[in-house]
Amino acid sequence: MVDETDTDQAGYGGSSDAVKGQSRAVISVIFLVCAGLGVYFCSLQNTFYSHYQPFFDSLSYFNEVHRVMTTGQQEGVVASLRQASDENSTVFAPKCIAALVSPVFGPSRNFAVWLQVAEVLILLLSLVCYFRIVKQATPWMAMIFVTPFLLTSCLYQSHGGVSDFRMDLSLYLLYSVSCVWYLISIKTGQYVHFMLFGAAIAATCLFRATAPVYIVLSLGPLVVAELFVTKIRADLVKGLCLAAGVAVSGAGWFYVTNFDYLKYYYFVWNTDANAKLSLAEAARHINFAFDHIGIVFLCWLALLNGLLVVAKKNSENQSLASALKATVRKSIEGTDFRLVWLAIAPIGLLVLRGAGLNRYVSMPAAFGLVLYLSSSLSNDRSLFATRATKVSAFAASLVALLLVGFDGWKDHRAGSFNSMAAHKQTIDLIVADAREEGLKRVTLDSSHMYYLHSFSLEATMRFDIPEANFASGDIEIGGIKVLPRPVFSRVVAQADWDELEGSPGERLDQLVSDANEKVDYLILPGLVTANFLEQQVAHNLINKYQNKLRTRLLNSRQWVPIGNTIENSDREILQLYRNQKRVEVAQQKRDFGQRSIVR
Repeated sequence: MVDETDTDQAGYGGSSDAVKGQSRAVISVIFLVCAGLGVYFCSLQNTFYSHYQPFFDSLSYFNEVHRVMTTGQQEGVVASLRQASDENSTVFAPKCIAALVSPVFGPSRNFAVWLQVAEVLILLLSLVCYFRIVKQATPWMAMIFVTPFLLTSCLYQSHGGVSDFRMDLSLYLLYSVSCVWYLISIKTGQYVHFMLFGAAIAATCLFRATAPVYIVLSLGPLVVAELFVTKIRADLVKGLCLAAGVAVSGAGWFYVTNFDYLKYYYFVWNTDANAKLSLAEAARHINFAFDHIGIVFLCWLALLNGLLVVAKKNSENQSLASALKATVRKSIEGTDFRLVWLAIAPIGLLVLRGAGLNRYVSMPAAFGLVLYLSSSLSNDRSLFATRATKVSAFAASLVALLLVGFDGWKDHRAGSFNSMAAHKQTIDLIVADAREEGLKRVTLDSSHMYYLHSFSLEATMRFDIPEANFASGDIEIGGIKVLPRPVFSRVVAQADWDELEGSPGERLDQLVSDANEKVDYLILPGLVTANFLEQQVAHNLINKYQNKLRTRLLNSRQWVPIGNTIENSDREILQLYRNQKRVEVAQQKRDFGQRSIVR
């Protein structure tokens, strides 16, 4: 193999066979690593959902994708794409991709893993281009420089990571891709790079509707500053206009067609976006941002910077103290303030806005933090001056990747309660009781919103009950069609509560009346759980009224307990109830129909 110090002379512009061969090798390694990550994350996901329930913030996306893919298999891609476009949502791209692959792949949670691994792959390949073009790194140097983006802990978390299906992760990954191509574009001025920049923005927006806020705040000031200092202002304006044109043509239609829903979701309904916390409270987003990059990355960074100092000491025959001073000085002199801004802008947005303490919305800050903190390595090539330090750097990167992977495995292990078993127990109780009562189609809801509720039960029926049938468009298990009918569980935010009329008591009475009329099976918390929900989980608004709801429902004398209590955790002990009045009405209709046939 040609030594790095030799190929480094060629830089990015080199056309030697050695550099081309190394580039192909690095790209192959990245593809292999991402393929391995896909298998690894699928394993983590399968392990997680063998004992945990679907989590609220991701299960709605899982359910939507399942519906789209089921339609694609039953009615074809066109019908599936139409369904993906018609549903009010803050995202489009995942459903569109699900529709396109639905004839080949059946509905599975693993779809989310491979989709997000593809985003990781795109980011890594974009970063290789960045380090090769902007930093003039050799291919194997670029391989080391992209390593920290595989070490960010947010990728490996059971909630919010690749094994999950939150759009926050896709926003982080594709926002990062957009920033990378911006940095490349302003370096090269090539129109093809500006087009890729615009395409990355469009993709980011179609994966998460809040993307323009992050992109404008992060890149807008950089664009303005660049226009002031550049000597080729006209060319830069042309390139930026081209990027904007690609972005708007790719994603603008989504904002136009979904304007009313997006406005309602983000400016009316969304509790976190409208929290208006104080600066002191909102400052916790800074902690969240560093949590996303994690301790393994920080340790790797410290170790490689230590190797950098040692390499400088040995190559320049300096004392250790002198090498340290020289390294620090070069790092400060090489500071790219664009990277500093990319590190602080997303966090500043959340803190100054007083956004609610949702730890996942700060993920985009991880990109700027990682790129800036590790920039000392790409600014000083002393690390690659000797084979010993190069080998050490690769070995440290491999060990760090194994360590962060081990942390991910630990985060997906079983807890003290098997929530998936509790979900299946609830579904089995409903199906068995409905069959015993002679029912063919039933509705269900929960009076509370915590971990076990109507939406999580729907996700369990869609993904975790092998005998579930979706041929009719409904969910059918054992000959019983089970339809989630959110009455209480749809009242999560203040905006949902405000849609009801009357005094608080009258609103509760209306909800109870709706449940009595529309719901066949209802899950109620026990007294201890009801008290816990009211005191500790009141951010889901309906939980504030659990004892009052419980009293009203049971006093109506329509609800009969079915089976034993359901223990979803030590804090969530529940009881399933049957709406006896609705069941009797359904039975009377059935008997009347049978008598009519006999006559």
